[in-house]
Amino acid sequence: MRKLLVLVALCALATSANATTVTVDLTGVNSWDEIGSLNNETLSVAAGTEITGIGWDNVVIQTVGNSWLSEPVLLFEDQVNLTIGAGDDFGGTNTTPYSSGGIVNLVDAGVSNIVVDGLCDIEVFEDYDDEIDTIDATFLSGTLTLEYVPEPASLALLGFGGLVMLRRRK
Repeated sequence: MRKLLVLVALCALATSANATTVTVDLTGVNSWDEIGSLNNETLSVAAGTEITGIGWDNVVIQTVGNSWLSEPVLLFEDQVNLTIGAGDDFGGTNTTPYSSGGIVNLVDAGVSNIVVDGLCDIEVFEDYDDEIDTIDATFLSGTLTLEYVPEPASLALLGFGGLVMLRRRK
């Protein structure tokens, strides 16, 4: 029995080292006003206890009025900002979709991992708000992928599943 518990504990530790991913569709998400505005859209994503990486793929943004492609920002849990169109200081629609080329490890990028409580809130806001109380940009397409450490309850469930499987083999 002691060997079985050690094996289950080792399986749980090995599982905790493996990150899980969740993908979010950005299509139709709007960027409204400066950070904290009640008009801003917030995405809530189930994401374990800690986000370790972020990726984006095929993101197309269309600005409105005088807004630039570099102004829409995604704020993760009031901890990390992501400006997908960084450097594109002009308006319109990006002709080449933005892609990160895979998951960007936050620590490798010089940013701390994002601590979450099972749900990650992502506020979409304008870095510079050209027009108050109106949409400044819309994500026409694209996905956002979050890499995260599963929450302890999920790990415990995996460990319990391993325990049951070992018990059934006997």
